[in-house]
Amino acid sequence: IFRNTFEEWQVILQRMNRAVFENPQQIMANLRVLTVHTHRKLEEEAEQSDRVWQMPKLIQTRDGKDCLIDDRGDAWRVITKIASATAFNETQGPEHAAECGAVLAHFHGLVNDLDQTELTDPLPGFHITPRYLEKYDGTVATVAGRERLNASMEARRLAKFIEDRRAFAPVLQQAIARGELQLHVMHGDPKVNNVMIDDFTGKGTAMIDLDTVSPGLLHYDFGDALRSICNPAGEEELNLNKV
Repeated sequence: IFRNTFEEWQVILQRMNRAVFENPQQIMANLRVLTVHTHRKLEEEAEQSDRVWQMPKLIQTRDGKDCLIDDRGDAWRVITKIASATAFNETQGPEHAAECGAVLAHFHGLVNDLDQTELTDPLPGFHITPRYLEKYDGTVATVAGRERLNASMEARRLAKFIEDRRAFAPVLQQAIARGELQLHVMHGDPKVNNVMIDDFTGKGTAMIDLDTVSPGLLHYDFGDALRSICNPAGEEELNLNKV
């Protein structure tokens, strides 16, 4: 519990993962820009909303910083917890799926007028499909890669799946190069368990896990959300027959 003179919040203390995000201060700078922008808009639209929309807030250190760097170089932060809401690891049904879509759409609405140049990409290349295809081609071209491919019927099936769709991989990047698509602010990881659902109304109330918010294409968000929402087995299932 965090208290100041006027308010009381439940908060979450987090150590940021340096193995994923090498520059925590960069992440925090993005979050500062994002939360200031979105909280202002949430206040403006509150009276016309059909529900309570939420967004985490950053709790600063006593010396006014957004995170604390300890003696080992690890970054720690405190953010407010989304009140009276739950995130589910698997889609609970059509109504839940629809709410996930509504929350992502609302998030995009909040950030549609946020200048994407104010944010730094925390994971450069993370959403660039042709780069993954290049790494795959390099792996398959090695002796060890060919041996693994030839040893597994499932691997060969997946290889054919990739070959049949190879021409799709660069489509979005080519459209950017031609000026047909523009970068906007996207969430970057809109999987089903990053959508908070109100415990009382069953309506979506917030997107969480905002470290991946960055300049990008909204197509990535739509595709990743559908990939997650349409998989009833959830993100961690190891039995592929259930996926």
